[in-house]
Formats: sequence, structure tokens, C-alpha cells
Amino acid sequence: MVTEPAIDESDSRELVSAVKSIRADIKKTRIVIAQLTEEAARKEQIVRSLEEMIRGKGGSPRTINRRSQKKEPGYRRVARLAREQMIKEGRPLDRYEALSKITEAGFAPDVSNPLHFVAKTLWASDEFIPTNKGYWPSDLPLPEGVIPSDRRRAD
Repeated sequence: MVTEPAIDESDSRELVSAVKSIRADIKKTRIVIAQLTEEAARKEQIVRSLEEMIRGKGGSPRTINRRSQKKEPGYRRVARLAREQMIKEGRPLDRYEALSKITEAGFAPDVSNPLHFVAKTLWASDEFIPTNKGYWPSDLPLPEGVIPSDRRRAD
């Protein structure tokens, strides 16, 4: 008959500590998995929006009488829509999210690389500041937990 070896008190404390450490690692892993799942869903939405643009379904709305309506420049529209979405969400948006929200709002930048266009527009504009969580309107107070990034190049 095989008997289990006796576990002394110091071994027991070490095992309890190991169990706690492993449980903490499991919790961290689940958080990372949730964040990656959320990021993948965001990127899938961007891909769907871009595919709709390619097929012509997500393009900017056409007006019947274009001559009577002045066309807003693309970069200005991107800035306006991105700002509206940031305020609506109550948090900064990264370039992927900004593009997704802008296309969901009905505007598809007519450029060869929409993601680059949105990123460059937000980066170059004094209306936005880069933060640790994306871009945020420079004239508004930062949401809780958001800190400005020092990544912007000095003028």
C-alpha cells in the first residue's frame, strides 16, 4: 500500500503560495484574453467597414444637389467625426477605432489608405492630443485614467 508523504507546515505554506501565484496568473491570462478578444472584434469591424467601402456600400452619402452644398474637406470631416465619436464614447480612440467609427457614421475617406489618412489627420491636428489610450480632443479635460503621451514630435 502506497501512502502519501507527510507535508510539513513550511511545505504547506509554499504550496498555498504556489496555488495563489498560479491563480493570479490565470486571472491575468483571462484579462489578456478578454482584451485580445475585444481588440480582434474591433479589427473585424474595421475590416467589415473597409470591405463595404470596397464594394461601394459604405461610401459617403451622395447628395442630390451637390452644387448647392459645399463639400467639407476630407481631413476636416475626419477630425469632426472623430471628435464627435470620442465625446460620444467618453474615451480616447486609437486610429483603428477612429476609422471604424468614422465609416460607421457614413464617411469613407476617398484615399488609397484610409487608416493612414485618419492616423495622419489625428496626429497632425492640434485639435487632438495623443494619449496612452488613443487620441483625445485637446480642448477637453482628459478622462480618468488617461495620460497624455509624449510621442508627438516637437515643432
